[in-house]
Order: sequence, then structure tokens, then C-alpha cells
Amino acid sequence: MSIISVGKQFDERSVAGKPVADRPEVDRPEVDELTVWGWVKAAVAAAEDGPGSNTVIINVGEVLSITGYFVITSGANSRAVRGLTEQVEEGVDTVGGPKPFSIEGKGQHEWVLMDYGDFVVHIFTAGAREYYALEQLWKDCPTLTAELPLPAAMAE
Repeated sequence: MSIISVGKQFDERSVAGKPVADRPEVDRPEVDELTVWGWVKAAVAAAEDGPGSNTVIINVGEVLSITGYFVITSGANSRAVRGLTEQVEEGVDTVGGPKPFSIEGKGQHEWVLMDYGDFVVHIFTAGAREYYALEQLWKDCPTLTAELPLPAAMAE
């Protein structure tokens, strides 16, 4: 299965155009869905406690085999995106979550992608978020809120 996005082709075994096989080998224990959901909620809380705005969670697990959730948020400018990147990493770490496999886009801070394996955090400037329109691309996937517990059907 291939996904076409903004002139680039990604297949289901890639994140940000990099094959999953290129992820560094990290010895991580298997975790249950509720633990992952806790990490996702921590990422959302960190973004919302900082300069993040319009934060959403998209459940992409049914259509992507490489990750379960996208967390998408925006910062007002590249400085805010840089700060959000640090806050999210710290927030996930605070609840015992993993370090990201990789963080892409740190040079320009227009779109930073934090690959945690079980979830991916996308942090955009407002202009980049509008341009790439990930919510539109993934509109057929359920959008979730961090205030609620993980839906029962997903915890099974």
C-alpha cells in the first residue's frame, strides 16, 4: 500500500520517507495499548501546557502498520516549535515513556516529526500545518481526545 502526500510517495513501512528498517535498534519491551495511550496523553498535555495550539490525536493504527497514533500540534513560529519539541520529549519522559527513535526537522523548525514508534508527534508552524494538511490527508481515521480514556474497543 502506498500513500501519496505532497508530491512524495511513502509506503506503509516508512515514517517521514525513511524505511522503518532504518530505525536504530532499540531494545524496548512490549507495552500494552493503555501504556501507549498514557504516553500519547502526556505528549498532548505537554504541547497544550506550552505554546501548542489546536492539538489533535488521529488513530492511524488501522491503516498503518508502523504506528498507532499521530499527535498533531502547532506553534506560532519556529521558536515555539523548538520549545514544543523539547516540552513533548520531556513530558513523555516524565511519565516513563521512551525517547524518540528519531526527531526530524530540527534544523528549520517548520515541521518537526518525533518518531516514538507506537506514536508519532508532528509539530508545525501554522503555515506549514496548513500547507501539509495532515488532518485532511488522514480525515478518514478517527480523531480522539486526550481527556477521555482509551476507547474500550481499542484497549482489547
